[in-house]
Amino acid sequence: MFKHAGTKEIITSRLILRKFSISDTSNVFKNWSSDPENLKFMSWKAHSNLVETESYLCRIVPKYIKDSYYHWAIVLKSNAEEAIGSISVELFFSFNNCMEIGYTLSKKHWNQGIMTESLKAVQDFLFENTDCHRIQARHAVENKASGRVMVKTGMKFEGILREFDRTSKGEWMDAALYSMLKKDV
Repeated sequence: MFKHAGTKEIITSRLILRKFSISDTSNVFKNWSSDPENLKFMSWKAHSNLVETESYLCRIVPKYIKDSYYHWAIVLKSNAEEAIGSISVELFFSFNNCMEIGYTLSKKHWNQGIMTESLKAVQDFLFENTDCHRIQARHAVENKASGRVMVKTGMKFEGILREFDRTSKGEWMDAALYSMLKKDV
């Protein structure tokens, strides 16, 4: 049986990773869920109104009662009320204790090391608090910045998954796969 820890608050030098709440609706909408450019490599379409974002958060928040649910709002310590990004984890393969991480960040916060800091904190949390043996993440091959984030946290490039994901328009896209093992830390 896989040992889970759930979404616990994580504090880094500049950030707080915390649970989402319904009160995050306007910031999530403003900072990334309504921005097509921010989501161009995602499989879901930009939200067209606050109701869509609130509905999304209403599906997330009740899941926090499960220790197997991992989904953090990324906030700056200097403004802990404003969610600027999201990072989530799923148990990808239970038979080999593999977890997969996905993330997004408001474009006004790109190129500041925020996602690298967030990803590293979540990797450390998973290896220290769960039975996770392997963490993997993937990105659209065109999204080279995401690959740089993964490498900076110690993840290794494993290869290309051909036509593995779909864009929000339903078009197939190749994904670059990265991973790290607990022994790599």
